Amino acid sequence: MTKSQIPMGNTRMPDHQSQLSEQKGRSTKRGKPYDLKQRTFLFASQIVQLVNGLPKTIAGAELGKQLIRAGTSVGANLEEADDASSVKDFIYKAGIARREAKESRYWLKLLIHSKLSDGERAIELHQESDELVRILSSIIAKAQQRQQSPAANRVRDTAGWLKAIELS
Repeated sequence: MTKSQIPMGNTRMPDHQSQLSEQKGRSTKRGKPYDLKQRTFLFASQIVQLVNGLPKTIAGAELGKQLIRAGTSVGANLEEADDASSVKDFIYKAGIARREAKESRYWLKLLIHSKLSDGERAIELHQESDELVRILSSIIAKAQQRQQSPAANRVRDTAGWLKAIELS
């Protein structure tokens, strides 16, 4: 992707989602990217845009720092989980991604309640963080079931653990 193709400015979440979905060709019923890595990348990108629009106050700066750390690490930890060396390692790293999504949800709720940001955009991101928590919880539960099976110790295929867990 060239720099001119990277979404910039105050583009709303649905515009980014449709662009990412078109690139992969798959989306959910609500038009969100089907690929979880894409979806967490989009979430992080939208968090950055939201934080850049926060007021330049002590509260805005501190909440922004917390939200940037948590919101951008969901996808980073998911990438780490996908390259895990075992199912146990995958569960651990996916659990970190889920905790970061929960923390993001908290900071977004605080931003909404304190009226420090554009309410609609923060509400959309809060809903997305809740959906990410639910998705990651489901993936972790499947991985834990797989860990109990005798075939759990088999080597994952080159597509990564997310694909392997999805197919099991």
